[in-house]
Amino acid sequence: MTTRNVLLSIGFAALAISPSLSAQERFRPGKWEIVFTGEIPHTSTTCFTAAMMKGINGTAVEVRADTEKTAAARKYTVQDYKFDGTTLSYTAVGSDRTFVNTASYHGDTFESLIITKTGGKEFTTRQKGRRLGACP
Repeated sequence: MTTRNVLLSIGFAALAISPSLSAQERFRPGKWEIVFTGEIPHTSTTCFTAAMMKGINGTAVEVRADTEKTAAARKYTVQDYKFDGTTLSYTAVGSDRTFVNTASYHGDTFESLIITKTGGKEFTTRQKGRRLGACP
């Protein structure tokens, strides 16, 4: 799975926007191990930079704006958006695919549930991520 797909699957909100003074560190930058279960179970490692995490670490207004901006850039529309400070959930609707995402962030760990609907089929993937440390 590419880094782009990892970011997409853990939520569009993981992409960069301007930081805020009241931002939180919901998702710490660094090297992460992500365990995927579902259709194609596997484990991957990837490095997430501070710039990549600014979107999810911003204020509630910034997280929503970044989620919608990132989805629109990929020709998706965000529906059913909810964010309580640590858990983000929404549906991203595109012309041939819909993602239902729920992710909870805890600084050095996260878990997510992604339901992908395409071509009349539905695929469920669960992820558990843990920060391993700094990127090399």
